[in-house]
Amino acid sequence: MIDYPILTNPDDVNFNQNTITKRELKNNFEWFVERKSERLKILCQVVLGLEVIILDEIYLSTLEKFLRKNIQIRYLSEKEINTKRENLPVSIRAFHKIPNYELLEPYSTTLTFDVGVYFAELLNHNIGGFYWEIESKKNMHAYGRPILSKKGYKNSLDFWNIMNIFVNKIVKGTTGDGGLLNLYKVWEEQFM
Repeated sequence: MIDYPILTNPDDVNFNQNTITKRELKNNFEWFVERKSERLKILCQVVLGLEVIILDEIYLSTLEKFLRKNIQIRYLSEKEINTKRENLPVSIRAFHKIPNYELLEPYSTTLTFDVGVYFAELLNHNIGGFYWEIESKKNMHAYGRPILSKKGYKNSLDFWNIMNIFVNKIVKGTTGDGGLLNLYKVWEEQFM
């Protein structure tokens, strides 16, 4: 495992979608904006060996290999799975499948976050016209999280959810090499 700086969440960042307040929504977004560039720089230096942030599709395969090699999980008990289900927004609770494992905190979560930010920023770099905002619609799965939006498009990019799904596919062995680039191309088509 590579020595990778861990992302730490301050006490005033609340990610519980059922209890988050409007003030905490604002705090979450400010926290994200303040750290986004710093996390990109760390990822580029430590994983890609770059002195500056360079956003390019050619690095997606290196980032995918890095995830495959370094993601760690912990299996959940039935009680933990039920607790996670109770914390979901009511609108998706009935049909959302909770995996029987979670990413090992804080290392794997940090890797997922940083690669997700790179993925989103690469999309913005290559297409343009995006802006970061906090998802403020309570019935949305990404409620309370930063999303990348584009004027005139109904879809937004919830980088955290997208990377979590991708990492889960890595853990389950259901995505082959080149999966991150393929995923990027799908999202690129959405916004072109």
